[in-house]
Amino acid sequence: MLQVEKLNVGEIPLYHVQDSEIDSNCPVVIALHGLGESKDSLLPYAEQMAEHGVSVLIPDAPHHGDRSSGEDRYTLASVQRMLPILTGSLKEVGALVDYVKTTSRFHTSRIGITGVSMGGAVTLGAMARYPELRTGVALLTMGSARRFARHHNFPKLLWPAVSYLDSLLDRRRIPPRSLLMLNGAEDPIIPVNAVREFVQEMKAMYGSGGRIEMVEYPGVGHEVVPDMIDRTRDWLRTYL
Repeated sequence: MLQVEKLNVGEIPLYHVQDSEIDSNCPVVIALHGLGESKDSLLPYAEQMAEHGVSVLIPDAPHHGDRSSGEDRYTLASVQRMLPILTGSLKEVGALVDYVKTTSRFHTSRIGITGVSMGGAVTLGAMARYPELRTGVALLTMGSARRFARHHNFPKLLWPAVSYLDSLLDRRRIPPRSLLMLNGAEDPIIPVNAVREFVQEMKAMYGSGGRIEMVEYPGVGHEVVPDMIDRTRDWLRTYL
């Protein structure tokens, strides 16, 4: 039977989803939601992983879910407002990694991460920053804030913030850990060509070590489809 526990790690509200029959030494995945969403949006996603023996932690991002004022609204033009959310989320992944490492119910060397859209960007940044993360799956996201900004014609006054975001996504520090990118081929927000370029550049960094893959979904926009969930689950089970 699946168990969904609501708890706080420091100031971070989250769900812990796990099979109640597994009481210790369980691999862990940190799952991160997208901009304007909350931890509730990833519950169905987490339950599928938990059914296969993986423990899942789903935090609310700063100013989202239980930490939202109820008046928060975000759009593509909200880059300056997004910056503290992204940096805060990145720091909080570190707090969750520390929580896993000091909690006996988890397997401390089998920690993975996945995220959707904004959560996917944090996934890449967290893999660069926290070597404890063994594998990752980024959905509906890309590896370069600059490419994103060019695609959406951001004004020049936002470029310092964009450059700072790219400094947090130091992708050179991800290899050789396994990484899967899942993207809609018709995504109006994340240009699939830019994701292809990112993955090709990363493959050169991986060389013959580790594994990086990209899966494109024809006819799919900025949305999670069932096969993405299945591939995420299978990837994390394989590489955790």
